[in-house]
This record gives sequence, C-alpha cells and structure tokens, in this order.
Amino acid sequence: MKKIAIFLFWVSLSFGVLGWLALTGLSADCYFSSKADQSDATRCYAIALTLSSLLFFTAVALSAIAYLWLPFKKQRLTVFIVILPGVFLLTHLF
Repeated sequence: MKKIAIFLFWVSLSFGVLGWLALTGLSADCYFSSKADQSDATRCYAIALTLSSLLFFTAVALSAIAYLWLPFKKQRLTVFIVILPGVFLLTHLF
C-alpha cells in the first residue's frame, strides 16, 4: 500500500503543479491579451479559474487518499504544497 501511496503522492503533486500552471498561465494570457470587451475577459478568467479548480480538486482528493501511508516528509509536502493551497483556492474563489 505504501508504494501505491507514494505513486498517488507524485500524481497529486503533478496535478497541483498543473493547476498552478493553468491558473497563472491562463490568467496571464487574459491579462496581457489586447481584448477590449469586458465579457471576453470575464469569460477568459472564468475558464482559467474553472480549469485550475478542477485540477486542484483532483490533486487534493488523491493526496488525501494517500496521506496516511506517506512518510512524514511527504506528508508535510502534501499539506503545504497541495492540500492547503488547493482547499484555499477551492473555497475562496467560488
């Protein structure tokens, strides 16, 4: 079970990184695009937030499943890199 937990840890960490990249990359694209219409910018930010929240939800769910079987260092990484930012963004953005 420990090998499966470590595999889930790396998968959840990659989903968390993809969530951060989606949030920053798509938001930067919305910010620096030359669109003058307010509805297009709102739609762009909505897509960025929705995509990143789906990735964060997957990351938090996978890391929560594997949390008990992880070593202490990986538990701290899971809490501070995946779970706390993911839960914060999932609860405060929507």
